[in-house]
Amino acid sequence: MTVEEIARHNSRSDCWVIIANDVYNVTNFIASHPGGVDILAAQCGKDANTAFQTQGGTGGTHSAAARAQLQTLKIGTLGSPGSAPSEAPGSTTPPLSSLPPSVIDRYPGATLIDSQQEDDELRYRISINGQCREIRVKDGAIERDREC
Repeated sequence: MTVEEIARHNSRSDCWVIIANDVYNVTNFIASHPGGVDILAAQCGKDANTAFQTQGGTGGTHSAAARAQLQTLKIGTLGSPGSAPSEAPGSTTPPLSSLPPSVIDRYPGATLIDSQQEDDELRYRISINGQCREIRVKDGAIERDREC
């Protein structure tokens, strides 16, 4: 994806932003942005890294939950191939082949944020419907499931 390609998505009805060289389609999130519609809409088609890192210049920082939610909107990286024209806006769910069936069954459509081996358990952080969940799996079964 190029800066020029992202710049074409510069309206509230078609809004892409760049944050730390990753590209996000925030079109479906604008209306629910906690900081207000106008703050996010002003970044459409632009590099929004500074605005994101400083909460729009307020000097604040976004929460871990906000960062996890952002990852569910990722559609690419600068320099990567562009999205296919048939891709639905906001369609960003990667393959779930690295999640165990028990997690996929409980949370179909989830996006994997990260995973980590911890002793005899695997810890998965996923995003589902904009919510972050931490799930611990042992021997293929869900042992613990909580909000991040």
